[in-house]
Parts: sequence; structure tokens; C-alpha cells
Amino acid sequence: MTNNNPRETPRPQRVWGYYNNGNLWGIAHTRRDAIKEVETITGDPWAKAKRYMEIHRVIVTKEPRHD
Repeated sequence: MTNNNPRETPRPQRVWGYYNNGNLWGIAHTRRDAIKEVETITGDPWAKAKRYMEIHRVIVTKEPRHD
């Protein structure tokens, strides 16, 4: 049963998504955090990793609980 209470409906949030070949790998709340995540995942500094990774502003919404 779905509850339509507006307080329980998740609100969209603007965050930074990092991509490789058009595939979303993850999100971060700040661009700086997204760059750090990319550097951690790839093992390369951002100056090199940005040749094959991209960072874009995205809007996400948490999936509501399904009871």
C-alpha cells in the first residue's frame, strides 16, 4: 500500500555524478568530493583521470520505501 503523505515523499537533490563512458559510477554531494572519489577509484590524479572520467551535476531522488 502506498502512503501519499507529502512528508514521506523524498525530495529531489542536486549532487555531482561521476561517469565513465556514459555510465554513472556514483554520486557525491560536492564536486570536490566527486573528484576525490574518482582519484580513489582510478588511482590516477584528476588531471589524468579526467581524460576518461566525467563529472556532471545531476538530480537524484531517494527511492521511497515499499512496505
